[in-house]
Amino acid sequence: MGWTFGNLHVQKDSKANADAVIQMVQDYYAQFGYGVCEEENAELSLAILDADDSTWISVYSDFFEDPQDREALGRWLSQAEKLRVLDIGCFDSDVLGLILYNPEDEEPAQAATGFMAKDMGVSLEHEEGWLSIIPDLTAFREVINADHVLAEEAMDELAGELKLPSNYVKTDLEILAETAGSANVSRLYLSRNIIRIKIINWPVL
Repeated sequence: MGWTFGNLHVQKDSKANADAVIQMVQDYYAQFGYGVCEEENAELSLAILDADDSTWISVYSDFFEDPQDREALGRWLSQAEKLRVLDIGCFDSDVLGLILYNPEDEEPAQAATGFMAKDMGVSLEHEEGWLSIIPDLTAFREVINADHVLAEEAMDELAGELKLPSNYVKTDLEILAETAGSANVSRLYLSRNIIRIKIINWPVL
């Protein structure tokens, strides 16, 4: 059995610090009826990691093994908040996929590596989109096209180019405490609190 994980990374800028990203995530899930709650009442748990050795704010969730949940939040953060967002997911150590949502581009830049990606004939899409965060596309292309016994190992080579340490990527919410090191991690717990108001028609006296 291989490893399956997924996480999002918001590029730091003047308006994207850890506190701002936490609020943005809350705003996103509030659209679906989620509000902040105590851990014991949580239906959805997230963590937001901020580290000095990363140019990204990293987001983890117990929903993120489903790529559609990551994609929906990543697209929203990019489009609504005008931020660059990197979506990274690994499936069973067979394929590692990277998607860059850039508010300046209509289409996301995509990359995939691992033997499953090779079998599907997938490597790079919208290649020029990666230039916004990766100056050396030649080196990036070589890593993506290389053979990796375990797909996630590619992150060890890409970490320098992305300015995103691989231990912040090769992890999930469950084992984040073991992989985050000295990075600052904030926890966010959400639940759907639906309040139903019963309307009583009192008789007129």
